[in-house]
Formats: sequence, C-alpha cells, structure tokens
Amino acid sequence: MPKPLGSAIKDRRIAAGLTQDDMEKRTGYDQGFISRIERSKVRAPSIEVVAAIARALGCSMDDLLSETDLKVARILLVAA
Repeated sequence: MPKPLGSAIKDRRIAAGLTQDDMEKRTGYDQGFISRIERSKVRAPSIEVVAAIARALGCSMDDLLSETDLKVARILLVAA
C-alpha cells in the first residue's frame, strides 16, 4: 500500500539499522531536516535531497518512490 515519502524513508532507514544521525553523516543534511522529512513536515523535498537519501539508504530513487503515493512521486518527478 502506498505511503507518504517520509514513512518510506523512515521504514527503510530503520530496516537498514541506521539512525537519523547516521543519515546526517551519509547525506550531509542536518538530522533535524531528516526528521522533518520523515514526519512529512517537508512537503516536497527536492530531487537532490531524495537522491542523497536514497544513496544513503543503498537504494535507487525509483525503488524509494515506488513505495510512496503517486501524488508525492509525481510532484518530485515533475520537478526534475
């Protein structure tokens, strides 16, 4: 079932055994920013941000976005 981008990121992060601090080190984005994305407080993170997060999680953007609802994925893809 599709879910918000933030939930998909959080689920993959936890499954990978990573903390938000680990994500900060891997992406270069502040832990607070990662937290806001996971809680869907950032409505449409940029393609660059999503790409960095996907790399940090060891997956492709396509894999990550395929877990999300189409509305969010469509916004991100149109922005590219």
